[in-house]
Amino acid sequence: MPYLEKLPLPAAEVVFQQHEPPTALYFIESGQVSTFARSSSDQNLRLRTLGAGNVVGEIAFFTRIPYQATAIADQATTLYRLSYESLQTMIQN
Repeated sequence: MPYLEKLPLPAAEVVFQQHEPPTALYFIESGQVSTFARSSSDQNLRLRTLGAGNVVGEIAFFTRIPYQATAIADQATTLYRLSYESLQTMIQN
């Protein structure tokens, strides 16, 4: 837990944006996060909805490719953020 940053988010808060470089992965403690991808017709397509106990952003985090979706809190949500820097510190310790 000392390597994680607690993030309380209000509903509709963006966690990360599609095409941004990944900087962290997020553990959902409470609430709900949905991921969306922009289609070729410029519409947001819901990919999945995740609740407590799930992780979001892990694929981009470990592959180090830009996020392939946008993640948004559907309701008041509490996340824990693990940054690359914190992961490296955890590994060293």
